[in-house]
Amino acid sequence: MKAVPVASALVAFVLSTALPAAAQELTECVAARIDQGSLPGACVAEGLSACDSEPSDMPAVAMLCYQKAQDGWGDGLAARMAEVRATASQQIAALTSVEVKYDLLGKLMQCDRLEALALIGEGDAQAIQRDKARCAAAATGLTLVRLLISAKDL
Repeated sequence: MKAVPVASALVAFVLSTALPAAAQELTECVAARIDQGSLPGACVAEGLSACDSEPSDMPAVAMLCYQKAQDGWGDGLAARMAEVRATASQQIAALTSVEVKYDLLGKLMQCDRLEALALIGEGDAQAIQRDKARCAAAATGLTLVRLLISAKDL
């Protein structure tokens, strides 16, 4: 019976060390912010700052940067959920999975809403795509932040 907790701890350790760089940086930033008593959501803005600084006349470069951040944070979500499934009860893992799924979907739906509203106006299509890519990356990052905070004691 003692092998199960050790195995779970080993799985959690392996998964946490296998996080993509973007997810690892966000995880470390969130932990530091929590220790300082400041807002961990700011870590997402910090993580996107390099993408935000890309010139507006090169939207494809910025969109690729946002996509890379979104992919890394999405991989971090998957890794953290694997840790939750390995260490928490089946019911807690299922509840956490539902919360993460709908938290992310809700945020992405708001990105779609903002895009649809922007398309009604006379905005630049490339700028709108860039904004949506940023929104989707931020949505994924904020979902990971929320999971890190809510599941830190699991």
